[in-house]
Amino acid sequence: MTVAVFVFSLCGAMALGMPIAFALLVCGAALMLHLGMFDTRILAQNLIVGADSFALMAIPFFILVGELMNAGGISKRIIGFGLSLVGHIRGGLGYVAIMTAFIFAGLSGSAVADTAALAAIMVPMMADAGYDKSRSAALIGAGSIVAPILPPSIPFIIFGSLSGVSIMKLFMAGLFPGLVIAISLAITWWYMARKKNVKVFERKSFKEIIIAFKDAVWALALPILIMVGIKGGVVTPTEAAVAAVFYTLFLCFVVYRALTDKRWKLVFLHRPPYHSKSATSNDRVREAFVPILDKYHADVVFSGHEHVYARTYPLYADSIANQGTVYITTGRSGTKYYNQAEANGWDEVFYNPVDQPNYLTVQIAGDTLAVKAWKQDGELIDEWHVDKSDPVRLGMAAN
Repeated sequence: MTVAVFVFSLCGAMALGMPIAFALLVCGAALMLHLGMFDTRILAQNLIVGADSFALMAIPFFILVGELMNAGGISKRIIGFGLSLVGHIRGGLGYVAIMTAFIFAGLSGSAVADTAALAAIMVPMMADAGYDKSRSAALIGAGSIVAPILPPSIPFIIFGSLSGVSIMKLFMAGLFPGLVIAISLAITWWYMARKKNVKVFERKSFKEIIIAFKDAVWALALPILIMVGIKGGVVTPTEAAVAAVFYTLFLCFVVYRALTDKRWKLVFLHRPPYHSKSATSNDRVREAFVPILDKYHADVVFSGHEHVYARTYPLYADSIANQGTVYITTGRSGTKYYNQAEANGWDEVFYNPVDQPNYLTVQIAGDTLAVKAWKQDGELIDEWHVDKSDPVRLGMAAN
């Protein structure tokens, strides 16, 4: 009868969708009732003692490190560094995914956190480059499996805290198997991707590789600092996890300034508030939206619909100012209003448009937003940037 109570209470709680830890608690309570020794103090004591582990405290901190890396855009910098190294090789994005998964595993120790961080970035990128989406997702999932093996592995922390085995020795034991898995995945990917017709990125120069490395070096240093600190006896795994959180916060708020209130406020409108010709509808758009954009300090407003490529000074309340919102318009063709694409002087509000359809590309790096205007045939019209770090020059600087 005791066995039946155990089985039915445990399976019944799990069938209701209860987490296993709480299902075991229900099972224990049922057995205590059956044996006539039910005592709530015993349940509460065991519940607290089971979670009262200094080593287990490392788990949420390492998971938090992974989440901060993702929220602060640090994972994108690691991907950018990998892309600069192997992006020019056939199947290069696959190698980037494997390399990034290996590096990210040394930051979070969680396969789920690795997969969530990488899949959101790499799968769309690989699909756009011609890779099979399902195969790309499978590669990232397989690459993230290395996280429970490489330090700071969360399963190693749990096993070490429960069994009394040295967590540091477990970490060191996982280095070589993790490296073997990563190399095996790379070899398998080479065999599968060698004949695929996918996009190959331009080979980066040594200078560009160094720039990408400098952008990612702070993040790349974290796994090394964790291992050196633990191996050298300076910190315990839990203390290393806490230190890693503070290090990551330092990167996000001070070095990269990705989680501060200086985030870019970009607005997209269909019809431009500032235009190349008089139009009642455009005037109404300006009257309705510009006060709102001024109030909430929008940095850049992109709009289309106009037969023009144009950009303004920083404007505030319809007047040119050192600080304010930059309005950019791009449209289908400039031949309807202008004949050439030469720039007006900076005392003019608009640039002249071009003689064919045009579009913009925007890249944000910290406090700088770089904008490039292109003709439909790929010719670069103009390149400039908005710099938020210099309040006097908030606006446009032509290159």
